[in-house]
Amino acid sequence: MATTDILEPRPCADGAVKVLHQISRPFSDGSIIDREVSVLEDGTTRKAVRRSRSYLDAERGNLELVAQRTEVPVPRVYDFYAKGEFEYLVMEKMPGVTLESAWPDLSDAEREDVADQVAGLVGELRRLQSPLIDAVLVNREPLRPGLRNTLDFTMERIKSHTWCEAVVGYVRRRCEPLRDAPNVFTHGDLDWSNVMVQGARVCGIIDLESGGFMPPHWEWMAARRMTAHGGGTGWFRLLEARLRRQQQEAAGMGEVEAVVEALKRHAAWALGPDERAANRRERWAEVGALLGVDVGSAPEVMYGSCAENPWWLEYKDRGRGLGEAEPGEDLC
Repeated sequence: MATTDILEPRPCADGAVKVLHQISRPFSDGSIIDREVSVLEDGTTRKAVRRSRSYLDAERGNLELVAQRTEVPVPRVYDFYAKGEFEYLVMEKMPGVTLESAWPDLSDAEREDVADQVAGLVGELRRLQSPLIDAVLVNREPLRPGLRNTLDFTMERIKSHTWCEAVVGYVRRRCEPLRDAPNVFTHGDLDWSNVMVQGARVCGIIDLESGGFMPPHWEWMAARRMTAHGGGTGWFRLLEARLRRQQQEAAGMGEVEAVVEALKRHAAWALGPDERAANRRERWAEVGALLGVDVGSAPEVMYGSCAENPWWLEYKDRGRGLGEAEPGEDLC
């Protein structure tokens, strides 16, 4: 029987001379590309993102706002369009190399100076303010519109646990000092791959897809989170220390973020039932320790649809072959 190869749509290659960055779908062996950044023949860069995963329109708006109202060096936008299954953003190619590439050749003093420069650019971005939160992503996950302040933002992130009075009370008390604080423009992902340098001089900030108007502590929290996860091999440690000093009015939010992360890990899916039970038990105990109160035994967690809890992992874990069910048993 003849077989038919189904070719997954790929980003347009017209005019591209070099691919700088590419992200493929997990488990696709590189056959399904969701994101690609290329250099074009005219020297510009083109970012392509699959429509179902694209926030390029938001990035375009962020880049245009920052370019118009600050001196922060960001790429100039030349075009934004959709074609087939992808959206495309054509931008100026910033000079220099990424901080990630330059890092091994920088002295300790130069690294400190780069961190000072980036913190200064963050301070300039923070002068852009808004009465409402206006961003589409937080930690690379969608953020719903209509949030007003730090309390709204935090409650949205713990919405599956708002039944717990101890958690809600803790969050409300810690967020109170920031109740009337304006939301400030935030990059949200100052990874060393998003900082461009020439020598030890910062010459560009790129990738504003996660940017927008966020609570005043969020730039610091984003760097703090990456420091905790070991990202940047020293870069985030330098940046986090400066942002912490810059955002001292939000000092108590570090403890709140620890609770949010513990709640997220409590509800995290794992391959086997024993691992999931351990997540629930250990992370709920961590929540209680952070709050300083007895929160009781770990509650059950709804892990969502079988798309989020792949049936094939469960059956593989039980020793069955892929797609093999017991007689009369549904796979999903």
